[in-house]
Amino acid sequence: MQVLYANQRMGGAPSDHAHSRVDTALCKSACKAGDWGRDLSREERAGGGADEAVRGTCEDASVCKRFAVSVGYWKDPYIQYFVRQAKERKAPEINRGYYARVQGVSYLLEAFLKKTECNCQIVNLGAGMDTLFWRLKDENLLPRKYFEVDFPMIVARKIHNIKSKPPLSKPIIETHSGDSLLIGLKR
Repeated sequence: MQVLYANQRMGGAPSDHAHSRVDTALCKSACKAGDWGRDLSREERAGGGADEAVRGTCEDASVCKRFAVSVGYWKDPYIQYFVRQAKERKAPEINRGYYARVQGVSYLLEAFLKKTECNCQIVNLGAGMDTLFWRLKDENLLPRKYFEVDFPMIVARKIHNIKSKPPLSKPIIETHSGDSLLIGLKR
């Protein structure tokens, strides 16, 4: 599993991991500890391995969410930067299922963040192309620390999207101005 990024708004990371810009944080040479920024193996890039079916759910779930957003089940201005538009309609049951899940998780997270006054951390396991970080930032509900974890192949794709699309990178840069920021792959 891999760590995508960490929001260290109120805490501090070791000084050799302190970065104020996404481009700097993503440089392979920026992090000296461990193997942050390590190149993916040929098998990881090709998507081989026993976890292929699990990794495949990332794309399928993301496309279904994008379709549900496009027909008005909920608003998510960030999903368009991660996922192509579905070529075919999705069944209403699928849209309703994702709506229920997204709304349920959002309701519980909002209650938790308000109860803790955002003095907490969120670890999003199997985050895929989830847009939770940006949606929480828009609602001024970012926790003290925020982490996303997923397979290297998925993390690499998400990092690429973040780096190449200012509506994704700008909120991260703004959140970390003067604070520490760590984005990369960790084995």
